[in-house]
Amino acid sequence: MGMHSNTPSAQGPDHPVNYWGFGPRTSAMLATSGLVCTAFAMGADWLATGVVGLPLGAWLVASAGAAAHAWSGGSANIASVRRWLSRRSTIARPIPARTRFELHETVPEHTLHRAGLGLAKVGNTLQRATARLVTNSAAGTVTIGVDATEADFRAIVSAIGVFKPGGAEIDVVRADAGLIKDAPDDAQRFDALLRRTSDGEYYVFVPENDAHPAAIEAWSSPCPIGYSTCFPVRLDTARMELGPCDLSDAPTCEVVCALATVAAVLGRSPARLAGLNGLPSMLGKRSTLANFSSILEAGMNHLGETLGVIRHGRDQTRAVSAATRLFMAHLATHTAGTGGEERLTAAERAARLLGDEPANMLRLGAIQVAAGKDDAAIDTFVRVCQVLRAHEARCSTDPLVYVMSESDLGQPDGLTLGRIAAGVTLMYATAPQNTMTYLRDDLLEDLESTRRFSHDPDGLMLVRTLVDRLCRSAQTRAADAAVPQQTPRTRRRRKAA
Repeated sequence: MGMHSNTPSAQGPDHPVNYWGFGPRTSAMLATSGLVCTAFAMGADWLATGVVGLPLGAWLVASAGAAAHAWSGGSANIASVRRWLSRRSTIARPIPARTRFELHETVPEHTLHRAGLGLAKVGNTLQRATARLVTNSAAGTVTIGVDATEADFRAIVSAIGVFKPGGAEIDVVRADAGLIKDAPDDAQRFDALLRRTSDGEYYVFVPENDAHPAAIEAWSSPCPIGYSTCFPVRLDTARMELGPCDLSDAPTCEVVCALATVAAVLGRSPARLAGLNGLPSMLGKRSTLANFSSILEAGMNHLGETLGVIRHGRDQTRAVSAATRLFMAHLATHTAGTGGEERLTAAERAARLLGDEPANMLRLGAIQVAAGKDDAAIDTFVRVCQVLRAHEARCSTDPLVYVMSESDLGQPDGLTLGRIAAGVTLMYATAPQNTMTYLRDDLLEDLESTRRFSHDPDGLMLVRTLVDRLCRSAQTRAADAAVPQQTPRTRRRRKAA
């Protein structure tokens, strides 16, 4: 009587019948293990080939277990849903958000439909918000939670409209009201949370991954000067302070919505949600977007279009500044999407919003080089060098490391050459005056032996011309500083003389 029975009546009509004494997953993995070991003993050495740190045979065993789990899990989930609904024929109050997420994780949408429990039949039980959350794991759906006034919420929904970057669905849902200090936890329910404070200031929060935290601390303020901060490999952030935003103003509302959308997409990047050994995590609630690159490119293009209608000065807000920094960093680091001329047009249109901010100017110069505008790029680099030397800026890390890395390992395209030129500018802008000559001779000699410049004499000529201009500019500034300033004599002084 105390022994477990394997009969259908004991396990329920919806549970897979077990005739072996083991579950289907255990049985599949044991059988596959036996086959793999036998094949290896008979000379199938290819089973020992390493794939992401594990032998190929181990991957075959794990795949068999996963396939058995997928085959057997559906009917069990159907049974669990039916039992859950049978105990709750009438639900008088909405299901808490946490429960909705647990239901979504345990019972995928396709299982609900197989069980005859489509969203149309569930009706008010799970409410419209649950319908959105159940489909949140779809590869092409991005969910943005909004904690704002009713008028601002309607403006956001209207601004996003039917925008589908790269074919992805942008789902805007109501978020529970909360405090800023609770926003990092509240954001775990969405791909991004847009929250308004009582003072009318807006913040964007993206769920954080402890194993792979956000790469950028914030786009809301100028970054510390340095090569890695001007040209970051990753652009994702966990928090952005947008300041006061009047969403009744259409251009401002569109910038805020586009920025929140891009932040949500970046939060679903493979690098942000990577698991062990760089593989996408299958244990978390959020998955990477299937067409991440195309979705991100479409979102960034839309962000650039919204910045194009912003008027410098009058419409300048912290949200616009954050959007401009993010957009310019994307243009200067990602080669996919727009061509050189289109990239330059978008960059020049956005760069005017930040004026002479050094990182912004370095990105613009790199994009100008990529578009073949060498003279304009050199002028930009000389100007940013003067700005940095006037403020006696210093880099936390030596730009030479990044310049040599780009020269040896970077892609052979114009944008890489532009970043190299920007790195050279950083070197001269932050180096002591008495090292200029040494830098010029030593740097050019080192660059000539790199993989890129050994086959790109035109690129090397550009760097040489830039170095000469930077040296002359520094020498001129030093000579001007050495001349004593003459104090104009006033009429009273002349009378006293």
